[in-house]
Amino acid sequence: MKTEYVLNFSDQIDQAISELVKKHNLTLSQEDFWDFEKENPEVVIFKVAKKIVAMEKGVTMKDIIEILKKDLYIAQEKADKLAHDIKNNVVSLAQPEEEIEVKKEVDQKERYRQELLNKIRGNSNIPVPKEMPPDSYIKKVDILDVEENAENIQHAQQRVTKEEPKPQPKLESKPDTYREPIE
Repeated sequence: MKTEYVLNFSDQIDQAISELVKKHNLTLSQEDFWDFEKENPEVVIFKVAKKIVAMEKGVTMKDIIEILKKDLYIAQEKADKLAHDIKNNVVSLAQPEEEIEVKKEVDQKERYRQELLNKIRGNSNIPVPKEMPPDSYIKKVDILDVEENAENIQHAQQRVTKEEPKPQPKLESKPDTYREPIE
């Protein structure tokens, strides 16, 4: 398994970032504090440190220096020194974690399904059937020989006999007493 480094915002990292801010004289004045275009230097340094830790994504040191120049409004030389100090002082505090599992959405869904099935089943195992159930889209033919099928149909037709209903006697109809004669 590949060793991955994680940069957690711990007290040691917080202290190292504060020292870098003081060393490079990046503290915000009260006027700069209310200028919302300028970002807090400690936050910028932490973001840059995270990007350095995750260098696998194609971020180079030139990109890091450009980010520092843009976000902190500092000169090229000062940004270069700050980038190297961040790499030496802050990133060195990142600790490797051997067993970091990258959780994917698919794995979470699968785990959720399993938990749901276990709740429904009551944590009991369902035995696997020996014979797989037939597919609904495949027609199962009982008789493969056409002649046998024809004989079975003839036998089935001969067995069925129709009973003719008994003729009912005709009832004599009397003239309707409620009918008025036509004039």
